[in-house]
Amino acid sequence: MGLGDYLQLLDWTGRQICGDKRGAMPANLAPLFERLGISTELWVDCVVNFRKWFRSSVGRPKSMEAAAESRGHNRAISINSARRIFTSSESNRQQS
Repeated sequence: MGLGDYLQLLDWTGRQICGDKRGAMPANLAPLFERLGISTELWVDCVVNFRKWFRSSVGRPKSMEAAAESRGHNRAISINSARRIFTSSESNRQQS
């Protein structure tokens, strides 16, 4: 993702959160959400609730489990949030 796309994503996300300035998603961002396997609604919900859903790390469940194990922890904190958000993207990637 280039800087321009990243800035558009930030701008669009902020507009969704503010509510009074919502606009159509730029066409160049649609493939990003498709590639991640995350709906735009889930993306905005994740951004709004980020601190509540994730505490120490964020990523695909397998990556979070490996990171927890490498730190000597029995389980990854926030793994359920990761499963809810990133599991659909993993299954989409495996089907391709």
